[in-house]
Order: sequence, then C-alpha cells, then structure tokens
Amino acid sequence: MALWGSSMRGAIGLLACWLVCVAVAVPAQAELQNCTITWTPNSEADLFGYKLYVAPTPRGYVKGSPGVTIGKGATTARCSQLGLTVPQTYYFAVTAYDTSGNESDFSNEVSKLIADVVVVPLAHVTRVQTDADGATVTISGSAVRLYVFGGATPLQEVVGYSPGSATHRYDRRWSTDDAYVCFIAENVEGRRTEQQCNTVVVGEDRDVVAPSVPTGVTVQ
Repeated sequence: MALWGSSMRGAIGLLACWLVCVAVAVPAQAELQNCTITWTPNSEADLFGYKLYVAPTPRGYVKGSPGVTIGKGATTARCSQLGLTVPQTYYFAVTAYDTSGNESDFSNEVSKLIADVVVVPLAHVTRVQTDADGATVTISGSAVRLYVFGGATPLQEVVGYSPGSATHRYDRRWSTDDAYVCFIAENVEGRRTEQQCNTVVVGEDRDVVAPSVPTGVTVQ
C-alpha cells in the first residue's frame, strides 16, 4: 500500500506531533532530556517506520534529506538524541514510510527554543549490514552499550558488545517472523542515538551433518 494514497493522507492528519517540555531552570542536559517529540502512531499494515526532521528555520528540512529514522514501534524521540547545538530554536516534523519506501507528507510543524547547552558528542550506529546469519553493525564515536530490536526481537541490550568498538557482529539465524532489525548506540552519559535499521535475509536451513568417514584407505 502506497503511503501517498488517500488513506495515508487521512492517517497523516492524525500524525499530531507536539513537544512535551518543562520550562524550568534545570541543568542543560536535564532540559534536553525533558524535551520530547511525540506523535500519534499510524495504522497501515505495511508501515515500516517514521522519519523525524529537524531544522533551525521553519520548514527548513527537505524530504529525502537525512532525517532521524525511527522504527514503527516508537512514537517518541528526545531532543537529547539529536545532537543539537545551542542556544537555538529548532523546528520539527515527522513523516511515515512503508516497506516499499514510500514516504508521507510532513506532519504539522512544532518548535522549541533549546537553551544554552553543552552538547556531548554522541555515538552513532552508521551502518547495519544484514545477511542470513545476522548483521554487522558499524558505530562511530565511543558507545558503551548497543541495543537491538525489530521483528520478533523486543528492545534489548546486545550481549557481548565491547564498549568503544567501531564494529560488532550480531549473530542471529533470522526466522520468517523477522522482517527488519534496528540498532541503537548509547554513550557514557546514557544518551541514545537514533536507530539504524535494515531488512533481514531469511536463510534456508543449513546442512550441519558431516560426510561419512572415508574407508578403504591404503598405502603402498
């Protein structure tokens, strides 16, 4: 189902996006943590996720340009995940996209003045390369934790990730219940970045039985 259809236009009208922010004198990091973009979930059966766009000017973003990719199971994002520089007023909008890559129009736009904040560099998952036996994850920056979710896998910490590693091999034999997989990095301050996702490849059952032992071996 294309997201450009009339049903999607109706759904995007329900993609009410607003900011939940506490305007109190709090430390810079706390102010960012208290700033949350929230929207109403879409109901399309082939929905794959959302994209959050941010710009320092009204409607200063362009559809198709790099945005924050968010899995379909989430309907919130924190300003602290976006690596914003301050002081600055930022403008936010959300789109939805389906499994065919069709992307909706922008939601209503919301804005927030982010106070003078010291932004600590984040660790980002920059690439997820999947195959029939799992995924190879590429991380920039210094992550202390890695999280995975998608398909039949609920959000959980990746066991065996070595803090600071630039790559990680995630071993999993994908099943037909898995359609996609997403990874999120977390830095030393507990700040998580946007997730990076990819579709998965469901492999056929592998032959794990070795050949029989050779017989009749002689030497002359």
